[in-house]
Amino acid sequence: ADTTLGELYYRIWQKSNILGFPAEICPMVGVGGHLSGAGYGNLLRKYGLSSDNVVDAQIVDVNGKLLDRASMGEDLFWAIRVCGSEDNRGSIHEDAPVAGEFDDEERGDHGQSVGFEEGRLLGKEFPELGLKKEDCLEMSWIQSVLVGIRQRDEPGSLLSRQPESVNFGKRIWKKMIESRKTGFVFNPYGGVMDKVSVTKTLFPHRAGNLYKIQYSISWKEVGVEAD
Repeated sequence: ADTTLGELYYRIWQKSNILGFPAEICPMVGVGGHLSGAGYGNLLRKYGLSSDNVVDAQIVDVNGKLLDRASMGEDLFWAIRVCGSEDNRGSIHEDAPVAGEFDDEERGDHGQSVGFEEGRLLGKEFPELGLKKEDCLEMSWIQSVLVGIRQRDEPGSLLSRQPESVNFGKRIWKKMIESRKTGFVFNPYGGVMDKVSVTKTLFPHRAGNLYKIQYSISWKEVGVEAD
């Protein structure tokens, strides 16, 4: 079975209290598929995509030979960090133009961990939120991972491969409009994403892209009728 992101995060936490890795929130996502699909997460504006941070890889070729980055060559190493090429630019942009304008000192990590400096910036750019310093939390990377999955347990919970609850979802645009219950999540780009060349990996959505939009309908009822 593929190693999960939760297992990866747990092993990093075992070795260090200050290091982390930029990837998805969900701990049950497989590492192999996530990294070969670019791998976006809460830290992408600060550190880029998961695939941007892969420094080596091992694959088995058609002859059964184990290859690393040096032996497979840079072309193949580039190709295995692959992803789709949908254009995710949208038309709803209240905060995205501002998000891309924070400088390196102001940018912050943009993860579940929200620092005091980040709260100041949000208060300045979006006064209508009424955000104050006391509303912000500052925590370690591993704590932010647990908060992100709504678990305040020990990091050992990241090793579980069984979800506590299951939501079912579809991505059919016409049905989402009809239901009037569509959920939208906007993932802001900018930051480091603007500085990485469009040719570094097969993920071309770099400078000039404001954000990625996730849209969905979810339900909890089991069965064909609900589906």
